[in-house]
Amino acid sequence: MNSGWHYSPEHGQICQVIETQKLWGEATCRLWIPGKDAVVRIPASKLSREREKGEFAFAARRRSIERIGLPAVRMHRLAQLEQEERVWRDELLAKKQVIPEMIPLAIVRVGRGAGNG
Repeated sequence: MNSGWHYSPEHGQICQVIETQKLWGEATCRLWIPGKDAVVRIPASKLSREREKGEFAFAARRRSIERIGLPAVRMHRLAQLEQEERVWRDELLAKKQVIPEMIPLAIVRVGRGAGNG
């Protein structure tokens, strides 16, 4: 499982894969869950790429709409679907930009010393 943003059905939201490793022969991932501000470990098999999930859903809806017999209705529904897909892709892109990956370079503790009043 590569790092990046994935959808966790278990948590109902997208999360960022921090680390992937093999544990007892099974790939596991450490995830950062933004909505809970928590880090958890789950089997990699429980993750799905949000993009792949969305693309599959839009493709299924498109196939369903293409079976509509009336051309005007079909074209109207396809136009609506395209608009929804554009909005979804924009939101997906915005999610990736809102929560940047941060790697601390140094951690410094500042506090009062014995000589400071």
